[in-house]
Amino acid sequence: MKKSLLMLGLCALLSLSTSAFAGVLCTTIACLAPNDNVNWGAQGYGPPGTSLSTPQTWNSTLGLYDGYVGVVGPTNFTLMQQSVNWNGNFDPGDYLIWNQDINNFAGNAGQIRLLFTSGLPVYDAGAAIQADLYGPFVATICAYGNSHSECWSENGVSNLNGDSSAIIIGVKETWQITTLDFTVIDINGNNDLAINTLYLSSVPEPGTIMLFGSGVLGLAGMLRRKINL
Repeated sequence: MKKSLLMLGLCALLSLSTSAFAGVLCTTIACLAPNDNVNWGAQGYGPPGTSLSTPQTWNSTLGLYDGYVGVVGPTNFTLMQQSVNWNGNFDPGDYLIWNQDINNFAGNAGQIRLLFTSGLPVYDAGAAIQADLYGPFVATICAYGNSHSECWSENGVSNLNGDSSAIIIGVKETWQITTLDFTVIDINGNNDLAINTLYLSSVPEPGTIMLFGSGVLGLAGMLRRKINL
């Protein structure tokens, strides 16, 4: 009887530990609670419209994080700026990473990929995102780290209003993120997108950690009671 109860408790703990690795989709900057960000216009990439080869290094504003950015696939990417050479719905003046080569537009380019290589560990990350083609689109963010990977999607609408209505898509994880991918599928099935400032945090997602902790405490209490019988 004791053995069967112990096995039941271990199974319950395993279930809780599995759910503890599940992240959270963030659709606001407040959800990400960033302690730093990456301003693409402060990276020395050149003026808006500069075509860039993969990869390029980046450093966060406060110097807490650094890494690489690029596009997966056989194309360069371009530094853009809302209301200067990008007519979208980001904040006016925002610097953007566009997954196309402005000098050789290919269409349907690969995803924008971020690598986090040093500095504080990244647990939360996200940015505003827009499809290049106006109209509805589906944005997807995928986070990877060690043996973990998770993806989330969010619906958005792309327009030229310059009214800060670009959707935010981000993730909060309990495990350290080492790679982050941004993609969109627009009404023509393309993967043509831009992201603005990248927001980062080194604080793990708290809710699932509390769930895991409560599971451990519950199992410990059950075992203690069985030992006293």
